[in-house]
Amino acid sequence: MNWSRIISAVFACVLSSAYLAAQPSLSEELSGGETPAGSEGAEGDGTSADKPRKCAWSLSGPLGLRFDSTIDTLMLNYQRQAIPSLVSDAYATAGNLGTEGQNQIYFARPRQSTFFFRDALMAWIPTFENRRLYNVFTPMTLASYNFGGNRDSGQDRLRAD
Repeated sequence: MNWSRIISAVFACVLSSAYLAAQPSLSEELSGGETPAGSEGAEGDGTSADKPRKCAWSLSGPLGLRFDSTIDTLMLNYQRQAIPSLVSDAYATAGNLGTEGQNQIYFARPRQSTFFFRDALMAWIPTFENRRLYNVFTPMTLASYNFGGNRDSGQDRLRAD
């Protein structure tokens, strides 16, 4: 039995649990840190009535820690809503939808994994780092309307998420 491994594993668990204990709970984050029932403050005194509810967040790192994310109502970089444009503006594919691709900006590429074929399909494999999570208890609608073409061959697309 290797005691140094056991001690280092216990030490790592204690450190990570202390860090996670310092994170606010999900219910506190979603409600904006509301006060208990019956102790609501008056309007304008800086209590929970003035705090906006958090609607979107993302996860990071191997521990899945939450950090605030915004809902993009301006649709900045709207063209990057679909893969392969989602990865980078300089993303090269074989041409067919769903095929492998590679970012042509060398320093923006992720670290190469041990399995060669996994790197080519990383844009299609869902991970928590590239997803946004929404609070389903706060009503919201993300709507978009796209159009293109001309009088003879036009195309309209209305989408509501």
